[in-house]
Amino acid sequence: MRRAIVRALALAPLALACRTRHVVALDDRPAPLHDTAMVADAPAAREAPAAPAPAWCWRAKPRVDVRAIDARGAVWSVRDDRIIDETHAVTATLPDEIPCQMGGVWALEFARDGAAFLVADGRFYVRGGEAVGFSVTPLCSDVRGAPWSRRAAGGWSFVSHRSGAVEPTLMLSRAPAGDVGWFAITGMDATTRAVVLDASDSFLALAEGEHLVFVDRVNTVAGGVIAGQSERFDGLTRTAAGITAWRDDPDGSRVIVFTESAMGPYTRVTGRRPPGPVASAVLRVDLARFVAVAGERVELSNDRGARFETVLALPSDASGLQLGRPSIGWLPGHRLAVAGVGGVAAESCAE
Repeated sequence: MRRAIVRALALAPLALACRTRHVVALDDRPAPLHDTAMVADAPAAREAPAAPAPAWCWRAKPRVDVRAIDARGAVWSVRDDRIIDETHAVTATLPDEIPCQMGGVWALEFARDGAAFLVADGRFYVRGGEAVGFSVTPLCSDVRGAPWSRRAAGGWSFVSHRSGAVEPTLMLSRAPAGDVGWFAITGMDATTRAVVLDASDSFLALAEGEHLVFVDRVNTVAGGVIAGQSERFDGLTRTAAGITAWRDDPDGSRVIVFTESAMGPYTRVTGRRPPGPVASAVLRVDLARFVAVAGERVELSNDRGARFETVLALPSDASGLQLGRPSIGWLPGHRLAVAGVGGVAAESCAE
């Protein structure tokens, strides 16, 4: 009997380790459509801390209207009527067009194959690939999110909003350059504030009090996103990893709803954020990571939104938010980076 007890005690740590690994594996399963709230004291959060991540660094750059990183790790920016490849010191002048009535919106996004989308002071530009320049379109918009896409059937789609007196309109073009042939297929609700379009012309939108609404152009089905629970959200973003809606609450929580495509499935997570300003953007990096920009801080989650930690805090800048209009990308060496109007934040100090 004594020998059996000694043997059982010797095997106990091994059995406990097996159980611990089993719990982590369960936490890594894809989350279902319903609410999957995560809290700071979840089992995974009590495990031994991982090795410290590389220190984030800030490289200040001349202030621009918008800045982004392409699929090759080159940093681009737009200032006035010029688009600049900062990495290779190449500057081009954007084609002229009549100014938009509802200006002030700036966004720049690069696809993995070299295509690109630009909203410069409300005007929409497209680029079909690295070998061609940007074409100007006749379209304007002040709609947030990512209200643009290439169409699966060829051409482009864009949510245009030219005047506060009319509702946003989904516009399509079959032209490869996107400079001609635009036509409307539907008008949207006048309360629409943010939209993310996909290749099938389906879209996720914030409308009617900032509630999430999905409109399926393939199956002609429209309705609220189940994981959103009819709650309001602060904004929508899109990255190569997927779409994210977020909201920061006064109790220190951050609610995010994310999906790999507008067609779903959607996952809802309630996590913790550092005290301080609310996020101006939350962007999905990959299966486990999210980046949030809150004021002059970069916050990172490595556990699918369960907890955000500050990885970089910049001093306040007299010229305004240095991390304004943020976008994420990867610098050479696959270093995660956040591009803002005042510079680039990167997850390591390597050149």
